Amino acid sequence: MEAALTGDYRPEPVFVLGQSLEAYRFYQSQIERCDLQIEGVLRELAERGAPAPERPPVRAERTAAQEPPAAPRPAKKQRRPQRNEPKIDFSEYLRRLCGVDFCQVCGLHILTVLTIISEIGVDRSKWRNEKAFCSWLGLCPGNQISGGKVLSSRSRKVVNRAATAFRLAAQALSRTDTCLGIFYRRKKAHLGPAKAN
Repeated sequence: MEAALTGDYRPEPVFVLGQSLEAYRFYQSQIERCDLQIEGVLRELAERGAPAPERPPVRAERTAAQEPPAAPRPAKKQRRPQRNEPKIDFSEYLRRLCGVDFCQVCGLHILTVLTIISEIGVDRSKWRNEKAFCSWLGLCPGNQISGGKVLSSRSRKVVNRAATAFRLAAQALSRTDTCLGIFYRRKKAHLGPAKAN
């Protein structure tokens, strides 16, 4: 390595390299300032009043004899931090804001959840059900049928950052060993990557 680093360097490339290093450090400091600003906004929103946590689905009460034994959960594999991932942990603010910790869902990381919440908010009353939400995102097929014949089933083209975040989360999920990751890989082999997303 020492032999590779010693040589006759021209001043122009050395100057360009120094400029690039200064620009990199400047952008990293700007990203840290953005993270601090995001933390302040999330803290204010969380303190203003988090929504009531979601109610669990109603099911029949089980007696202690009927309760199945709890299986030990496998230890979660530590994930390497990404290059521009925030150095501040926003997961507690997001949990207080949403009432649910979305970062525990496979494929959803802090930046993905921040993108989705910044785009759609936490109020789900804008959509009548989950099917309307998927249609708004452009993630479901837009079947055009005439006379019983399917003319087109392509999904709508939408310019929506939340839809892009969900598609990226699906691709991240494909690299996991979870049930959803296995399902994604099976659908990808059967239908192709676009329809699997």
